[in-house]
Formats: sequence, C-alpha cells, structure tokens
Amino acid sequence: MFPLVQAIYWFGIAAWFGTAVAVLISINSIFRTIKEHDPTLPKVLSVNIDGDHATLLAIDLLVSLLKLLNLVAIFGGTLVMVGGVGQLFLAETGGPRRVELILRGMLLLCSVLLVIYGWRFTTPKLARGLKTYIDQADDPEARSKNRDQIIRCYRDAVVATGALACTLGGLILFSANIVPTLIP
Repeated sequence: MFPLVQAIYWFGIAAWFGTAVAVLISINSIFRTIKEHDPTLPKVLSVNIDGDHATLLAIDLLVSLLKLLNLVAIFGGTLVMVGGVGQLFLAETGGPRRVELILRGMLLLCSVLLVIYGWRFTTPKLARGLKTYIDQADDPEARSKNRDQIIRCYRDAVVATGALACTLGGLILFSANIVPTLIP
C-alpha cells in the first residue's frame, strides 16, 4: 500500500511543480517573442500605440497559462494531500521525521494559499484589466492607467508563480526521506 501512496503523492507533486516551473519559464519567453514580432490586432485597437498590441496578446496568453496552472494545481494538490494523508498512516513520522512532516505540511499550506491567491485574485485581476484596457482603448489617459495596472498584475503573477515553484521545490526537498513504518 505504501508504494501506491507514494506514487499518488509524487505524481501530484511532479505535475504541480512541473507546470508551475513551465509557466514561470514561459512567461518571459512569450513576452520577448511577441514583442519582437510586434503584432497588430485590428479588433483591439486601430493603432498599435507603444507596442501595446504585443503586451495585450502576451497578457492574454499569460491569463490562459495561469488558468491552466490553477487547474493542474487543483488536481496535483489533491493528489499530494491524498498521498500526504496516506503517509501519516503508512510512513514513519516519529523522531526527526516529525520535523520533516511539519515542514512538508507548512510548505503544502503555503502552496495552497499561493494557488488560492492566483486563482481568486491575480488571474481574474489580469483578465479584468485586459478587458478594461480594450474597452477604454480610445481614451489615452484611461489606457495609460489600465496599462500600468496590467503591468502591476503581471508582476504579481510572476512573483506568486515563482513563490509557488519555490514552495513546491521545498516540498520536494523535504519529501526525499519518506520511508515506510517498520512493522516488527
């Protein structure tokens, strides 16, 4: 039973961590590549002011990636929690292993809170900012204000995704020594 619990746990954490790192790595590449190609989006603005079309397209892609990360986090986080509960019953948790267990619990809690933050605040805020920018694109003052808000949200998303990758990396680190309980 212990190998099954471990497989569930490691599959969940691998999917979750891998997606977080992939999104984090992709973000800068997407922005850089789209900026280099300087696209024009005629349905958004009639004129491409300050390369805003590239920013809008990159933010739209980022919102899609963050939504995917949220879905994978729900799936992976559930598997990690199921595996973690199984480990409480089947893995050695006494002595020095108790410290690792507590650290894993704290890192998992931090990861879940970061996902909730991204799911409930960062991703919707980016999507709303993008819609507001497009709706008010003809007003230069509003466009500038909305663009600044989108950039702030983008930075929040990058920081939250980086923090998530770090907490999941720590969870992996402190999961390396999980051993089954020895039954005499």
